Amino acid sequence: DILNFNFHISPKIALGLFARARSITNIDNLDPKLAVLAENGLDYSQLWNQKLNEELVNINHLSWTEYGFNYGQVVMDKGEHFIKAGGSLKLLSGNAAAYFYTNNFEYNLKNADTSFLLQGDFNYGYSQNIDDYINGTSQNYFQRASNWGVGVDLGAVYEWRQGHEKYQYDMDGETGIWARHKNKYKMRVGASILDIGGMRFQKGGLSRNFSARSTNPFDLTVFQSATNLYEFDQVIDSLIKNPGQDWIADQDTASTFYMRTPSAFSLQFDYHIWKGFYLNATSMINLIGKKTDTKVKVPNQFSITPSFDLAGIGLHLPITYNKYSGLRAGIATRLGPLTVGITDYRTLLARGKVKGVELFAGLRIPVLYGEIKDDDKDKVSNKLDECIDIPGLWSFKGCPDSDGDGIPDSMDDCAQEPGLAEFKGCPDRDGDKIMDKYDDCPDLAGISEFKGCPDTDGDKIIDPKDQCPELAGELYMKGCPDRDHDSITDLEDLCPDNFGPKENKGCPDTDNDGLFDYIDECPTVAGPTENRGCPWPDSDGDGILDRNDGCPNTPGPKENGGCPYKDSDSDGLLDKDDDCPNTPGPKSNKGCPVIEKEVIEVLKTAFDNLGF
Repeated sequence: DILNFNFHISPKIALGLFARARSITNIDNLDPKLAVLAENGLDYSQLWNQKLNEELVNINHLSWTEYGFNYGQVVMDKGEHFIKAGGSLKLLSGNAAAYFYTNNFEYNLKNADTSFLLQGDFNYGYSQNIDDYINGTSQNYFQRASNWGVGVDLGAVYEWRQGHEKYQYDMDGETGIWARHKNKYKMRVGASILDIGGMRFQKGGLSRNFSARSTNPFDLTVFQSATNLYEFDQVIDSLIKNPGQDWIADQDTASTFYMRTPSAFSLQFDYHIWKGFYLNATSMINLIGKKTDTKVKVPNQFSITPSFDLAGIGLHLPITYNKYSGLRAGIATRLGPLTVGITDYRTLLARGKVKGVELFAGLRIPVLYGEIKDDDKDKVSNKLDECIDIPGLWSFKGCPDSDGDGIPDSMDDCAQEPGLAEFKGCPDRDGDKIMDKYDDCPDLAGISEFKGCPDTDGDKIIDPKDQCPELAGELYMKGCPDRDHDSITDLEDLCPDNFGPKENKGCPDTDNDGLFDYIDECPTVAGPTENRGCPWPDSDGDGILDRNDGCPNTPGPKENGGCPYKDSDSDGLLDKDDDCPNTPGPKSNKGCPVIEKEVIEVLKTAFDNLGF
C-alpha cells in the first residue's frame, strides 16, 4: 500500500481512499520435467529421447497501480445479529505487462543441443513501454502504460454478537450505542469477491504469434546467441524466413491486449475464543479460468491463524497451504503501528542451504476508538459535560436537577424541591402563583391578600379558619353566617332570620308560652300549645273558659257546666230545686201543685180497684 486512509462519517457508514502498487508474475501449467530441463540448461540425459507434452504453458506478468474509494455500511443491526457490507471502486493504471503462452507444445530432445521434435503454437507480447526499457530510453517504471481500467471489490460480513448487551451503553442522549473500542462478535463470517477488472495495453513492437512444426533434427544452439528479447525476436524472425516452413508467423491483427487482474473469491471465518484470543480460517479461490490467456491470478489457498490481538499488540501464527508453496507456518507480531513477520518460520530453523526467507513488514497508523470518558457516570461524556464531577442529566449538559423539575440546580432556588420555572425552581403546589415558601396555605389555592390562603366565601376569613368556608359569615361565628345576629349559626338556627335564644334553637317566643313565634298563632299573647299558642276565651264572662263552658255565650255557674239553671214551668223555682219542673207549683210544695183532700180519696179508691 502506498496510502490507505479510512474514516467514519457516521456510526454506520465508513469511507476510505487508497493508493497501492501491485505486481504479480505467474507461471502456470509448467510440467516439472520442463522445469528440470530449464534448470539444467537441457543437459539432463534422463529426459532425452522422450516425447514430452506441455499443454497451455502460461507465463504472465502485471504491474499496476490502484487508486480507489472504499465504502462500507451497516445493513442490519438487530442486537445479536449484525451485518455490514461494502465495496471498493478502483481506477487502475497499468505500469507494465507481459504474457507468454503455448498451445499443443510437444518436444523430444536428442541431447542438450538438438531436438528430434519441436512443435506448438506460441504467443508472447508485452506493453509498449517495455520497448523503452529494452532500448534504455525510459527510467520511470510507474508511468502509466495502459488505458485507465476499472476494478471492483465487493464483500459482506455477518457477526453473531452473543451477549451483545454488555457491549452497548447509553451516552449523550443516545441509547444502545456500540462500544466501538471493543470487538463485539463471538463468531464472524465474511465473503468477498476481489479484483474484478483489468487494463488494456498497447502491444510492444516485438510482440508476436508464431507456430513451430519441426519434426526433423533441429539445432537448438541458434538460441544461445540471444541474450535479450530483441535478439530472441531476431532469431525467431530468421527461422520464419527460412524456406523450410517449419516456423510460421501467425497473423496477429490486434494492436492491444487486455490484462485481467487476479479475480478471486474469499471466505473468512473468525471465532472469538476468550478475551484477546481468536481463531481465524480464510480461503482464497481463484476465479480466472485456465484458458484465459492474458491474466494474473492468485493461487487457491487456505489458512488457519490462531492469534492474540489487543489494541496495541498482537501475535499471529498463520498456517497456510497452497499448491505452489505447500504448507507454511508463519509468525507475525504487531507492536503499535508496526507489523513484522515471516511467512514460514521453519526457514529460520532449517539446516544446510536455505534458498530464501520471505519476510514482510507494514506500517499502519490507526486512530483507535477509545472508551468514552464519563467521570461522574451520568451518561454524559466528559467533553460535553459542563458539571464533570457531579452526576447530571443530558438535557442539562451533565448538570444535575436534583428535584427532577426540569430546572438545573444552578438555576434552581429550591434545588431539593420540584418547582416551576417562573419561580426559579421553587414549588407552588396549589398553583395560586404564590411560592410555597411564602404561602401560608401551600396546598390550597389562595390569594396574596391572605398570603396564599383561600377565602372561598369572600367573608375575609381564610378557609382553614372558617368553619363555613363556602358560606359568607361573621368573625365572631368563626366564619359561619348568623343573619339574625343571635349568636347561633344559620346552619343550627331554626329561625335564621329571626333573633332567638339558644335554648329555643334560635327561634323567638315573644309571649313565653313555650311555642316559637313561627308556630304561635298568638305570638304576643301567651297561650297553650293545644290552642296553637292562643289563650282560651270566656265569651259569657261567667268565669268558665269557653272550652269548658257548656253554654259559652250564656253565663252560668261552674257546677252547671257554665250554663244557667232552667225554670221550665215558670213557677219561680229552678228546675234543680223543683220536684215538678214541668208543672207549676208553689215553692212551699217544692214546685209541685197542691191536690185537694176529696180528690185524693177518689184516686186512692180507683187505684185500689184496678186488680193488678
